[in-house]
Amino acid sequence: MSTPKKIHKVVFLSPGTFFSETSSKEISSWNTYEAMRHCSDISERHGAKPYGFYFETYLTADPISDGQGGKLEISPKLLEKSGTYFINGYPEFYDDVVKRNLDNERILRDNMRINGMWITCITQNSYKHTGHFSNEDFIVNSVGDIIHRGNDSKFSTYRIQKSAQAR
Repeated sequence: MSTPKKIHKVVFLSPGTFFSETSSKEISSWNTYEAMRHCSDISERHGAKPYGFYFETYLTADPISDGQGGKLEISPKLLEKSGTYFINGYPEFYDDVVKRNLDNERILRDNMRINGMWITCITQNSYKHTGHFSNEDFIVNSVGDIIHRGNDSKFSTYRIQKSAQAR
């Protein structure tokens, strides 16, 4: 019988038609620099490049005997998943989107307000992508340095203030 082992993966997110396209690679650890070294290899449909990535850790094991001369595959068990690491993005606050009052951002304003998603992250590594920037998320530069953390006090304080105003 084989001993279960942990493996780490990076899952790249690229703009898709309706949902994000994803590609994953096994890596040695949750390392943003290693993830960014793999990022340039990723190209999805229509030439879409990753806007971000997240890490996952799985418990895996080799197949076992099924008792009938065959093998029984054991599905990996997800142990942990990180927040999203947005690549070369910038945070945008709800108040800034409201202040611009652009017609083509009406749905964005409504979605942010209705869902209490007070901060977004904008990326444009191939196609423009706007995503929710939560406490668990990060913004990294093109080599993997962490530029912003979603749980930085300026972001956390803003989320708390906006949530209180919305009540």
